[in-house]
Amino acid sequence: MGRLLAGRYELDDRPLGSGAMGEAWAAWDPKMQRRVVVKLVRPLPGRQSNVPAVFREARTAARANHPGIVTVHDVERDTTGDWFLVMELITGRDLSRVLDSGETLAVATVLDWASQVADALQAAHEEGVVHRDLKPSNLMLTGSGRIKILDFGIAGFLDNASADSEPIGSWPYMAPERIDGSRGDARTDLYALGCVIHELLTGRPPFGDLSGFALLAAHRKTPPPPVGKGVPGLPPGLDELVAALLAKNPDHRPPTAAHVRDRLRELVAEPPAPAPVRPPQEPEEPAPRRSEDDKTHSRRRPGVPPSPTLPGPGAPPQPAAPRREPPPTPPPVVDPPSGPPRARRRRVLSLVVGLLVCAVAATALVGDSEDPRKLWFTPIGAQGYFVVSEGTAFLAGPANGTVEARDTASGELKWTYRTRDTTGPVKVEAVAGGRVYAVTSEGVIHAVAAATGERHWTEPADGKKDGVRALAVDGPSLYAVTDQEVRSLDAASGKPRWRTSVEGGTHITATPDTVYVSGVAPDTMVDYGEHAGSLRALKADTGELKWHARMSHTISSAPAVDGSTLYIGSWNKTLYALEAATGRERWTYEAGEPIGSTPAVADGIVYVTTQYGTVMALDARTHGEVWRENAPKYGTGGRAPQVVDGVVYLADGDARRIRALDARNGEEKWARSVDTARSFSDPVVADGVLFVGMIAKVHFTAGDPRQRTLIALTTRP
Repeated sequence: MGRLLAGRYELDDRPLGSGAMGEAWAAWDPKMQRRVVVKLVRPLPGRQSNVPAVFREARTAARANHPGIVTVHDVERDTTGDWFLVMELITGRDLSRVLDSGETLAVATVLDWASQVADALQAAHEEGVVHRDLKPSNLMLTGSGRIKILDFGIAGFLDNASADSEPIGSWPYMAPERIDGSRGDARTDLYALGCVIHELLTGRPPFGDLSGFALLAAHRKTPPPPVGKGVPGLPPGLDELVAALLAKNPDHRPPTAAHVRDRLRELVAEPPAPAPVRPPQEPEEPAPRRSEDDKTHSRRRPGVPPSPTLPGPGAPPQPAAPRREPPPTPPPVVDPPSGPPRARRRRVLSLVVGLLVCAVAATALVGDSEDPRKLWFTPIGAQGYFVVSEGTAFLAGPANGTVEARDTASGELKWTYRTRDTTGPVKVEAVAGGRVYAVTSEGVIHAVAAATGERHWTEPADGKKDGVRALAVDGPSLYAVTDQEVRSLDAASGKPRWRTSVEGGTHITATPDTVYVSGVAPDTMVDYGEHAGSLRALKADTGELKWHARMSHTISSAPAVDGSTLYIGSWNKTLYALEAATGRERWTYEAGEPIGSTPAVADGIVYVTTQYGTVMALDARTHGEVWRENAPKYGTGGRAPQVVDGVVYLADGDARRIRALDARNGEEKWARSVDTARSFSDPVVADGVLFVGMIAKVHFTAGDPRQRTLIALTTRP
C-alpha cells in the first residue's frame, strides 16, 4: 500500500497517470469497501488560496446524477493540506485508445456513443455545470458499451484558479469563444462534441494536422471540412448537424444538448445516403508528413482518405502544440491492498507487548472462539503469505523478517526463522523437497529446512534487490520471476541454472517440462490503467521460449494446468482454455465480469470466481455451464477457489463469508461469517483443515497496520 490520505483512502503504489490538473491514483476506501480513483489536484503557481474554490463546482457536478457521468464520491483535504477528489473507478477504454487502435467504427456506433454523451451533457448542464475539456480521452467506453464522461468540470476548476491568459483545455477541441478568453457556457461543450464526432467518423479532428496558433486561428475563422467528404454513406442531415455543432458563433449552434441527443437518435434510424462514386482516375490525396507531436491529433482510419490540411489565415509562426498526455502507467498487478509496514520495534519489550496486543485483538476480530468449526488463529505478517504441507502451516510472522511454522491441527508454534537481512515483511512462497522458500522485501530468496527452520541457502547472497515477484518449485528446480527476467536455480543449493529476459511477468507456474509466466505486456496499454495480458511458456531445462500468447487485458493470476490444457482468466471478462503445448486456443468463455484469480480444475470441471465474487462451474471440454452463482454486488470477492473431495471452498471479502459449496450443483454446505473482515486470501485446504488469511477492516491505533490473521477451520461436515 502507498500513501494514506485523510486517514482513509489507501493509495496504490503507483499513480494511474498525471497531467496539468494533478495526479490520479487507484485507491481502496475501507469505509465503503470499494476501489476508487483519487485525483490529487495540483494548485497552479501563485494561486494556492484559490484551490478550495475549485471544489465548489465539483460538488455541483456531483449532483448531476447520471449513468454517463463518472460519480464524484467525495471532496477532501489531507492533513498535509493537499486537496483531492474521490471518484468512481471505471474499467474500460477511453475513445482515444479506440481511435489509436485503428479499428473502423460503424456510423451507427458513433452516433450511439455521441447521443450518450449528449444525454449526459444535458444532465450536467441542467445543474449549471460545463465540462470545458470534452475530448476522446475523457470519454470512457465500458465493457457494457456505455460511454462515461471523465473529469467533469475540472477545466472549469482550473480556469477559476488560473492567472494565465492562455486558455486551459485541449486545443484540437477548443471552441472559438474559449480561445477569445471567454469561460464559455453549455454551447462550448457542444462545439467540442462536434469535434469528437468529426474525429470518430473521419479518424482526425476537424483541422487535421494544424498545431499551435494556426490551429487556434482555424477554430476561430476557418470552416471545417464536411464529414461526408471523407466518409461516404452517412445519414442525410448528419453533415448539417456536425456543421451546426462547429459553428463559430455559439448562437448558431443547437440550443441544448438534449436537442443534439434527440437528433442523433433520429439519425441512427434514418437510412444512409448513397455513397458517391469516385472517378477512378482521381488519385488519392497523399497524407502529409507529420511530426511526432502532431500524430497524437491525427489518426487515419483504414479506408478513409486524409482530409486536406487547412491553413490558418494570417497565422504567425507556429509554436509546438501541447502534447497529448501519455497513457497513465498502471499500478503493478498485486494482491489485495495491504497496510503500511509495521514500524521497527526498538526494544524487545515493545515487540512482545505489540504481539500480545495483536493476539488479543485477533480474538475479537475473528469472532467467537467457541465456534465449533474454528480450530485456531494467529497473527500473520504484513504480506499475508502462507503455504501448507505435511501437517505444518508456514507463514510470514507478525514481526518483520520472520517466518513461522505451526502445527495445522493445533496452531502450536514449531519454530521461528529470522532472515536477519531485512527490515520489511517476508513472503512465504513455496514448500517442496523438505524446504520452505521465502522472499524478503529486498528480493533475497531464503531456503529453510521445513522440519527445523534451519537456513539452507540464500540467493542473492549480497542482498541485492531485484524485484522477485513470485516463486515456483518443480522437482529439482526453483523458478523465480522478477521485474525483468525469469531465472532457474537448483532448489537444493540455490546455484543458478539459466536466466531468460522476460518483462512484465508477475505470476509463475512450473511443470516438469514447462514454466508458464503470466503478467502484462510492457508498453501495450489498452484501457484506463490496463495493459494487454501476456502468457509465455518456457522450456524448463533451458529457459527457451516455446510460445507466447497475448490477451486483450491484464492477466493478474497464474494459469491452472490440467493435463494438456491450461486455463487462465483476464480482466477482459474472458476465461481462456489453451493447448499447453502450443498456446493455441481451445475455447473461450465470456464470464461477464473480470477474472483476476487462478481457476481450479477437478473431475472435468473448471471452477472460476470473478472479481465481483460470482462463482461458476464449467465443463472443461465444452465450456458449458454446469452451475453459476452470481454475486449480489461489486466487492472484493474473486479469490481463487479450492476444490477438495467434491467441495468448493470460497472466501468472499465482500460478503465477509467463508463458504463450502457442493461441487456438483453449487448448493451451500456451510458458511461462516467474519464481520470484521475486509478481504481474504485464497483459501487453502490441507490435512482436513481450511486456511484463510484475513485482513481486518479496522485499525487498532492511529498509524498501526490493519490486523492480519491466519484462520484455521475444520472441513468436517
